[in-house]
Amino acid sequence: LRSTNSHALDWISRGRFSSDRIEIDVPLLPRLILAMKQPAGRGRHGKTWSASEGGITLSWSCEYSGHLLSIAAGLAVAETIERLVPPFRCGLKWPNDVWLAGGKVSGILIERCSSTLSATKNPYVIGIGVNLIGHPNLEECDNAPVAPTSIRHATGHELSIATFLDELIPCLNSWIDCSTKHPATLHAAYDERCQLKGYPVRASHATKDLEGTCLGISHDGGLKLQVGSAIKTLYAGEIQRIRRS
Repeated sequence: LRSTNSHALDWISRGRFSSDRIEIDVPLLPRLILAMKQPAGRGRHGKTWSASEGGITLSWSCEYSGHLLSIAAGLAVAETIERLVPPFRCGLKWPNDVWLAGGKVSGILIERCSSTLSATKNPYVIGIGVNLIGHPNLEECDNAPVAPTSIRHATGHELSIATFLDELIPCLNSWIDCSTKHPATLHAAYDERCQLKGYPVRASHATKDLEGTCLGISHDGGLKLQVGSAIKTLYAGEIQRIRRS
């Protein structure tokens, strides 16, 4: 597959599953699409996700009515890694990059199917890429400010795709459910892993840049910044910590 997210969005919009020569009616959601290689993976803001050998790329399609899906997905990946390679802990960089031992180990892209042909209400696709064994070079990651890493490189543990999926999917469903029923629990879990809270950050948003101190996330998943005497909430943009000399 060139892109698991593109495949999932097409699948939902057509309302049918196709496999080479046949089309059959099956329950659309939830649904998992998995690729061993993904030559045209997408990241946020039109960037690419470099899927190296020894990684996993997948899309989980589900119905969702809420505002915290990206936060739930990031927590699910972080908790999955923590359960499989204790005592290592993961950090989260808003909105949903997962860090491990100071490097980026996972990226997530949330997309909503807007096709009017889909009979499914509020269909979303959660695209997840995780570096299990190998990871791309920094030069292959659109000049990313954080170096990529893999679970094996950071922890010495070599996980199989099957082992990772067995832990991830139940964890993902659990955090998605928690995001609508117990949002305070989700916020607390995110705060524990937030790599920006309390730090000065620069937010590149639309046509202007903002600098302020990160206060964490808002009730609906935005990023709160203290900018002078004002508190601003962002829902999109590139966020980077400011390194003070």
